[in-house]
Amino acid sequence: MTAGVHLLAQVAQTGGLNYLEVFVVYLAATQERAVVREFVEMVQQHTVDIGGEMLTYAEELMQEGIMKGMMKGKIEGKIEGKIEGQVETIESLLSVGAEWAMITAATGITPSQFARLKKQLAQTTTPPSEADQESA
Repeated sequence: MTAGVHLLAQVAQTGGLNYLEVFVVYLAATQERAVVREFVEMVQQHTVDIGGEMLTYAEELMQEGIMKGMMKGKIEGKIEGKIEGQVETIESLLSVGAEWAMITAATGITPSQFARLKKQLAQTTTPPSEADQESA
């Protein structure tokens, strides 16, 4: 990999194409995280002409991935909260004897939709099992 870092430092940008960016994107998209980290460490050790720029772009891609993950988490949290609120409301109405016709008219949710929402909520709020955590 060291030889690859040295070769990349010598690649000139031609025809409006930044081969460095293309390579870093390719590496991030096709390789395991450990390989990408090893590459970044190599660039840090062998900062030759373009190395600083390469590292900056790799860090930029990593930050972008982190931001996308945070946004996805926020969106999923809002959706989960909304589903939880709907389920709690319907369960409260059912506990005081409300009929489904009235519940559907008030919430727009049918009994079958309610069952799906409860199942979805149970799946999102169930902590991962030990087997899931080991495979991650």
